[in-house]
Parts: sequence; structure tokens; C-alpha cells
Amino acid sequence: MTKKIDSGDIINVEFFSVTKKDDVSSLLKKTHKKLFDLFVNVTSKLTNYGTSYINTQIKKNKNILWSGKKRSIKEIDKLSEINPNISSIELDKIIRTTYTKKFPPKILLHGYEFILKSNKKLK
Repeated sequence: MTKKIDSGDIINVEFFSVTKKDDVSSLLKKTHKKLFDLFVNVTSKLTNYGTSYINTQIKKNKNILWSGKKRSIKEIDKLSEINPNISSIELDKIIRTTYTKKFPPKILLHGYEFILKSNKKLK
């Protein structure tokens, strides 16, 4: 483990497909499934082979690099704040990429916080 998020050596990587129907909740489910599979795989190999497994994996994955800008929790929270003047298309994108029941998008307006109750459009 390192002090900075996503900056240590890579031991193993799992990939999965992302579809146009995916949203934050479905991606979290896919991610948690892969994380569990990785945990089981790495811990069983570590149990069987010891630290030599980790060293071998680090060498094997040395060309895989962390990508994307590292963000703070404040920056991530800011992604769920909606400008009241946003276009319908941009609003749909924000809702699709940030909506979860636990952490829904919101509008801050004159000191009040309006929170999205559902990601389903009214008909």
C-alpha cells in the first residue's frame, strides 16, 4: 500500500465491459465482483507461494500504468452538483454517471440543497 490512492505497484488487473446501459450502480456491482475475485485469487496465491508471488506479479505488470487524473473526494462530490442552467442532454449525462440512491446528484440553489429522488424520468 502507498499513501497516495492508485499510485502503488500493480499486482493484478481485471477488466470488464461497460455498456451504454450501465450506470453507477451496475458498474459498482461489476467492480465489486471483480474486486472479490481478485481478492480471492491474490490471497490464495499469496498463501501458496508467499511474497515471491507478489514480486513476480509486480514484474509481470510493470508496463501497466495507473491512468486518469487522481481526484479528491471533494472533487468527486462536486461532479454530482448540477448547475440549474444545465442543458437536458448534460443533465442526463450527469444523472447517468453519478446517480446512486446513497449519493444522488443535487442542485444547490440559494443555500438550499435539492436532491434527486429517482433517476427515472416522469412521463
